[in-house]
Amino acid sequence: AIVQAIAISSHLPEIKAISVSGPPGIGKTQVVAKACEYACERHMVDEVINVPLTSSKNPLEIFLCSIGVSFCNVSSEEIEESLFDWAVERIESNKRCTVFVFDGCTPWFIDGKVPTKVFVEDFIGQMSSKKIAIKVIMTGLRPLSVKGEKVVSLKGLNPKKAAEVFYTACPRVLTANEL
Repeated sequence: AIVQAIAISSHLPEIKAISVSGPPGIGKTQVVAKACEYACERHMVDEVINVPLTSSKNPLEIFLCSIGVSFCNVSSEEIEESLFDWAVERIESNKRCTVFVFDGCTPWFIDGKVPTKVFVEDFIGQMSSKKIAIKVIMTGLRPLSVKGEKVVSLKGLNPKKAAEVFYTACPRVLTANEL
């Protein structure tokens, strides 16, 4: 479903964000990683930039690290003012599409001050205004209701299906007793 959403969104410019939501621990991050790998292999997207928001670090610092910006000796005001410009510099404008994966989205992006929805919408707006083709994939417990968002909800697998998936992905052969 996620690969399908990426494929559809690459032909529909109004879809700027894909939200993958579901309970904790069901594999949203892994599913998105595989979907992005698949999309890259098939030239649906040119680059995937992962922004892991699951740590306790400042999300802006994580974002800057993800796009390769060193922020030593830079004030937080300067970071907030220049953030989108640095992202534009990082992405080559001649690329067809860059995907940003915001993994572990919560409703609040920066210390309870900036809603994630506002940050993502501003980011998409800034990139679009500069004619830079991006898509944003967000993982989290629930969709953020971002403008132009396509929602993919994942549900937990029943124990039998989970065992089948594990058995298929396992690097060694398991006996029935091990399952």
